[in-house]
Amino acid sequence: MIKEPGRTEITQLDEKITRLVVLGDPHGGHAKLKACIEREDSPTTQFVSLGDNIGYKGSVDSALVCRILREWGIPSVRGNHEEWIGPSGKMFMVTDPKAGWLLNAEMTAWCKSLPYRIIFKSPRLPGRNIFVQHAFCSEYEDWLFMNDIELSNVFLWKPEFSQNDVVYNTYRKKWVYTDDAKREMAIGTASADRFISPGTASILFMGHNHRPALFEQSTAGGSVRREWFDSSVDVAESYTVEPNGRYIVDAGSIGRPEYMDRNSPNGWAKAWEAGSYAVLDFGIATPTVTFKTVRISGG
Repeated sequence: MIKEPGRTEITQLDEKITRLVVLGDPHGGHAKLKACIEREDSPTTQFVSLGDNIGYKGSVDSALVCRILREWGIPSVRGNHEEWIGPSGKMFMVTDPKAGWLLNAEMTAWCKSLPYRIIFKSPRLPGRNIFVQHAFCSEYEDWLFMNDIELSNVFLWKPEFSQNDVVYNTYRKKWVYTDDAKREMAIGTASADRFISPGTASILFMGHNHRPALFEQSTAGGSVRREWFDSSVDVAESYTVEPNGRYIVDAGSIGRPEYMDRNSPNGWAKAWEAGSYAVLDFGIATPTVTFKTVRISGG
């Protein structure tokens, strides 16, 4: 294990900022990304991407997503697809065999410069920090999915890396996927204890899972409520952020969203045309988290 300084960025929001738009994993979906930005943009809005801006789509589409984020000045954390870019700029996964695999040098360098976590602080939310990170890295060569209520209990009350650095393994760069399997859940919990120290995050935004959901715990050690958002329908859903509650918000994915479908063999179906993202509105007396979709034919 090593510590790499400077992998956390802390951003102090101006008092005029009252909304945080959290972009779920774009994965080369530049048309939906642009539509989302144009819909939500305002002088009171701060955007942030959860990472995995690249991948699945080819190098041209992936580079367009990176360029859009850069041109709009939108910060992003690093996802596993950025982490797994090869030395030559080769992306980890491209589903279209005819699409290019190599990012150009400029976009490769930008992807590699991204922090693992961004902390937002706002004078409108005194004493409450907003954490943004793609997932949790562990020595078990994978990245963690936030699906399981029991596992979420670990992160709701211990959701913080050190302020100045992130602990991760240089030689094993996957991040544990936890999807209700007992063995994986045990690994994930052990990983959480290893990488996460008692923290001060009250709202933690994550990606990686592609399945938008909200985890809420009102008191330490209390039960965790989980709400899935159906990204296949164009109906926004809002949830109240209680003063003493802690929350994990999975914003889903703009580029490769999934939604719960009991008729599907594994309980989930894909809705490529309807990407998902989340909006934290703290310009009102009681803040809310709202899940939304952005739909573009062909994505």
